[in-house]
Amino acid sequence: MSEARCAECGTELIPGTGFCRKCGAPAISALEQPTAILDQPSDGTTKRLEPRSTNPYREASLDDPLGHELPAAAPPGARPRKFLFLGVLVLAALACVSIVGVVRSVLKSPVVQPSVRVDRSLMYPEARVVVDMGDSGGGVLQMTTRDPLSKVQSWYVEQMKPDKVLQVTYNSTIMRKDKVMTTLIAENDITSIVIKQAR
Repeated sequence: MSEARCAECGTELIPGTGFCRKCGAPAISALEQPTAILDQPSDGTTKRLEPRSTNPYREASLDDPLGHELPAAAPPGARPRKFLFLGVLVLAALACVSIVGVVRSVLKSPVVQPSVRVDRSLMYPEARVVVDMGDSGGGVLQMTTRDPLSKVQSWYVEQMKPDKVLQVTYNSTIMRKDKVMTTLIAENDITSIVIKQAR
């Protein structure tokens, strides 16, 4: 078996290597053949194979050099008409639902009734007002006075002409007439008056 040598410097080549270890020249053995280039064109130019468009929405007016049928023209980013119609239909449905909801909420909202305030004729003369408030359900008035409980009670019996009088304790009395309830409580030389009036 003959040893392979480098064609450039004559150094012995190691089997299986592709280059000379001394000069670096490529090692071509007698058994190897140079690489063949298949289907090489005679004029040395590259041929174009079937060119294809990467834009599916190419305008139909452009001519395809190979005569292929092009898709219908559409602007970039365009949506098909069926999606546009579906979107309009959904928006119309949402608008109808919201209008119906607003109309229902307006129709269901309760009629605002004016606030009820305690009848001013039941304000004890020269009493200090602590609370005076009212809403659509009724009103509350709280007052204090230095007059004794017996004097205040007599005044309210005369003014209200109550249907019921309840002496709860020695220092407290409750009187009721229709939708008005008056509570009198005496404590530390001060008489508190609380009047509740329902609608």
